[in-house]
Amino acid sequence: YWKFFKKKILYGRYYETFSLFKSACQAFFTATDHYEAELRTLLTDNFHIIGST
Repeated sequence: YWKFFKKKILYGRYYETFSLFKSACQAFFTATDHYEAELRTLLTDNFHIIGST
């Protein structure tokens, strides 16, 4: 999730002020349904149980 966040908000972008950066971050987290299709492609069910007895 954080890698996706960085790709959409940080990479290749310059924010003139901290308030612009903050508002971009807030907009990302309030509109996660907008990115739902892209986020679904990142989810996998590759879980391994370690140390089960």
